[in-house]
Amino acid sequence: SYNISDGITTKTGAEGFTGVAEGTEVKMTYSGKRRIKNVMVINTGMVAVDSITLSKTDVFLAVGTTETLSVTDVAPTNASDKLVIWSSDNKAVATVNPSTGEVTAVGVGTATITATANDDSGVTATCTVTVVNMVIKGSSPTFTIPAGQTVVLDNVSINNGQVICSGNATIILVGDNTVNAPNDPFGDSNYAAIRIGGKGTTLTIRGTGSLIARGGSYCSGIGGYIA
Repeated sequence: SYNISDGITTKTGAEGFTGVAEGTEVKMTYSGKRRIKNVMVINTGMVAVDSITLSKTDVFLAVGTTETLSVTDVAPTNASDKLVIWSSDNKAVATVNPSTGEVTAVGVGTATITATANDDSGVTATCTVTVVNMVIKGSSPTFTIPAGQTVVLDNVSINNGQVICSGNATIILVGDNTVNAPNDPFGDSNYAAIRIGGKGTTLTIRGTGSLIARGGSYCSGIGGYIA
């Protein structure tokens, strides 16, 4: 209860008022019979954001493709403004819609996508976007990596096929990947699972995933073709 006289008074704290944050200044107008006639919020009593969690912190995209990032959590739960503004630090690699979080892959490279709290608290969360020439996922037939290009293998399974490198190439591994070359002793068994480019070329394999490469009966898992 408040020790007030008839008329208009203000109270800081707003305890007892549903939906009004602690610390909010409230103006209360009383009638002559000391009953509340009107309650008006004078200021919002903003509760600032202290953390943002994103749906992903690492994304691999092929040039020309898109993916929409999202916010999965904003803390505290009673934050007054849970909106975020999206931005990219390298628009030559990836752009992002500032309101929806849709990322568009523009060119090969790496960009950091940042979600910034709209309430001027300065709180941010980031996602690293790596843009490559191709992203191969799931079950796949034989495919060729053109010279000088970068490809992501994302939980790929290739049976009786190959990954063929035309020249220098980079493979980025995500998840568990398996490539099994043809293994018929009376047929095409002279192939490596990962077939590197010609003399003087370089194959770079990196990433956080794994790779099992099984060559044919007469060839290694990673190598060339035996004529």
